[in-house]
Amino acid sequence: MTEMKNRVAFFVIVLTLGLSPARPALAQSLTYTTIDFPGAIETGAAGINNLGQIVGGYVLPDGSRHGFLYSGGTFTTVDDPLDTASSEALGINNLGQIVGAFNLNSPEAGHVFEGVHAYVDNGGVFTTLDYPASGVDHTTANKINNSGNIVGVYRINGPGNGFLNVGGTFSTVNVPAAFGCCTHDNGINDAGDIVGQYKTFDGAPHQGFMDLGGIFTTLDVPGASDTIAEDINSSRDIVGFYRGLSGDFGFLYSGGTFSTIAFPGGRRTEAVGINDQGDIVGLYQDANRVLHGFLATPAAIHVAIDIKPQGCPNPFNVGAMGVLPVAILGTASFDVTTVDPLSVKLQGVPALRSALEDVATPFIGTVKNATDCTTAGPDGFVDLVLFFDDQAVSAALGAATDGQVLILTVTGNLLPQFGGTAIKGQDVVIVIN
Repeated sequence: MTEMKNRVAFFVIVLTLGLSPARPALAQSLTYTTIDFPGAIETGAAGINNLGQIVGGYVLPDGSRHGFLYSGGTFTTVDDPLDTASSEALGINNLGQIVGAFNLNSPEAGHVFEGVHAYVDNGGVFTTLDYPASGVDHTTANKINNSGNIVGVYRINGPGNGFLNVGGTFSTVNVPAAFGCCTHDNGINDAGDIVGQYKTFDGAPHQGFMDLGGIFTTLDVPGASDTIAEDINSSRDIVGFYRGLSGDFGFLYSGGTFSTIAFPGGRRTEAVGINDQGDIVGLYQDANRVLHGFLATPAAIHVAIDIKPQGCPNPFNVGAMGVLPVAILGTASFDVTTVDPLSVKLQGVPALRSALEDVATPFIGTVKNATDCTTAGPDGFVDLVLFFDDQAVSAALGAATDGQVLILTVTGNLLPQFGGTAIKGQDVVIVIN
């Protein structure tokens, strides 16, 4: 095996070396940020929700392994209280519920750490998850969606089996026997679509798969010797990693096309999580063979937006019945008619409808606080006003508390005839429960 097996990534299997053609083209317009837990010798990021909260794992100089939550610029250790050896955090939903595993070890040659037990952390209250079958010796929870449905892998003294946990009830989700064996369920979106990995027989190369309502499809990067699908978002964008001619690289599968994710200057890259805004997290190995977490965000044209145009501050009533108006503001340098309204989302929620109207003037400054907004009205430039379902936005915000100040993000794209470039803008709201 290569040295990657010994330096080992936190959450994924290490692939056996194989020769293959050139890798798919690099994913365009991603901005990369390193994520390192303070004082750790190695860090890996595994999951990200629509609020930008990130979970993962880190290793201290004494060799101990721990999970973490990175939220609002602050790291917090996440370890199950029953842990007696080591732990990792692997997935987080918009409610802030975290899943992972503890008492880690390597149950199969070539694999990195899985848990003897899985867990769910709901606001600091931990619940152990063990697949309920005789002889199960490992259970790892990989991801959780906004309905609280969990996917992962369990073992009975042998190859892995995928599982789905819905409302506390477990079921096995394996690729059909005609496909092969040894399934790991790695990611799940809000529609219940599942992605993961399998082998045609034990010891064979790994292949990715996606399970859309019980219909399984193999997902292999062209020319790769192994493919691992790790996560899927609401747009069915899939991330993972593959083994190519020159090493391990992350991938993004979007719109039927594979593209490569490679941290600049890194020796190896593995993409492990993706949210509905297209933000990607994972880990990379630097020139000194040290592992770091990363966040890759789609580079985009910055646009001015105004939630509840001409309102400041902007109260948002969680659970309200109605629509939330949000304007993408036109300026002397930005024509909103170049925006594709069907592509626009607020916190991953698509708009119900849109209209063109001059309604507001952009706020000048950095959006950080509740009063970083403006009541200024029309400015002579047409704006794109979009309307979002209040309840859908509430669900996307997760466990927001009364009086909490949140910065919300609008994403979208220009129309194809204008290049299809990504756009992004932010405004601030105050939560009212």
